[in-house]
Amino acid sequence: MVKKTISIADDVYAQVKGQHNFSGLVSMLLTDYIQRANVEKALGVFGAIPSDIDGVTAVNAMRSEGELARRT
Repeated sequence: MVKKTISIADDVYAQVKGQHNFSGLVSMLLTDYIQRANVEKALGVFGAIPSDIDGVTAVNAMRSEGELARRT
């Protein structure tokens, strides 16, 4: 688990205060955001894989390129 400090507007916090465990709520929202971002990313490459290339091979290549980009 990682502890982070965030700043949010008072009115936003007031709307969620007392409704949920704040850390749990933030975790849930970030998980939802990541899932939606992954879907958008997947939709962005839809049709980008040529039909003569194995899909698993193409996905593994894209993942490798992503790993290289994150390391730089």
